Amino acid sequence: MGGIPARVMKMRGETKGMRRAAIVGTGSYLPEDVRRNDFFEGLSLKSVDEVYFDHTGAEERRIAPPYMKSSDMEYEAGKRAIESAGIKPEEIDLIIVSSLIPDEIQPQNAALIQHKLGAKSAAAINLDSACSSFINGLIVANSLIANGTCNTILVISAAITTRTLDYTDTTCTMFGDGAGAAVLKPAKTRGCGLIVSDFFSDGSFYYTMGRKLKKPRGYEGMKNYIEQLPERVMFYVDKEKRYEELKDAAKNRPAENAKRALQKAGLTSADIDHLFLHQPHKLLIDCWREGIGVPKEKTYDTLKKYGNISNASIPVTLDEVVRSSKIKRNDIVVFCSQGLGFNFSTAIFRWE
Repeated sequence: MGGIPARVMKMRGETKGMRRAAIVGTGSYLPEDVRRNDFFEGLSLKSVDEVYFDHTGAEERRIAPPYMKSSDMEYEAGKRAIESAGIKPEEIDLIIVSSLIPDEIQPQNAALIQHKLGAKSAAAINLDSACSSFINGLIVANSLIANGTCNTILVISAAITTRTLDYTDTTCTMFGDGAGAAVLKPAKTRGCGLIVSDFFSDGSFYYTMGRKLKKPRGYEGMKNYIEQLPERVMFYVDKEKRYEELKDAAKNRPAENAKRALQKAGLTSADIDHLFLHQPHKLLIDCWREGIGVPKEKTYDTLKKYGNISNASIPVTLDEVVRSSKIKRNDIVVFCSQGLGFNFSTAIFRWE
């Protein structure tokens, strides 16, 4: 688990004179159906890990109805972000979408979202780095705005993971469905926008945890899907493949990543006004917050009411906070996440 090479650190530093991307609009969509913890009391669930999967901190989660696809949620979140930004779909140059799970293997959801939104001038791509996808989408968007390739970019992340769970073990209690989005444009104020980012991967954990094709088991509500498809994508944990090392990395690496980004920006944890963390588990959220050195009142908890909505957890939380007018001009806003694979990503904004 060596550190990031010095040459890579240098390459990731901010380039003077380049434009910075600012978030100018946000949107989110959450299905209406609420699944509370008492739902799972009627299921015979074997424990996978008492600490990490049996008591996550989630009390409720939203569940997409059977007819809904991830593209439906992506469209709604994207439309609301466009409305929030006060722009027209025709102004968008690029749409970056992270779909968990996509409607089809191919073509990608991004093309469908471009069509449904009427963003006729936009290119459309999918970007997948699991729960880090939204932050990585912001980083890519910033680069394309900085070099002048694009002026207006829509980043969307959606998770419809409750159909990918094993309803015979406790991992099925973690997840919920939802989507979030943000519109980025060049910052108008000098010094504002995305000031520093940092991301890193450790593929040695590739086989430890993820989603793979597997026959669903247990939950009667999956019966229709079993009839339609002989195999489906299902979340799994392989405790025989570096699982204990993965837990250690999950607890420590995101905070290390965030502190590297702060150092590059010439900031300390005391400078952070708002910290947006991925919301997988109360234990991990607390580890990351404490590791970065930020008090609880500067963070936001949506885990209790939405569960782990994977790649959508940060943009959904951001949309709620933005619409409550809690973020002010020049506030330092930090986004930090990890994703299966393993991916670790941080983006730091000075809010405009």
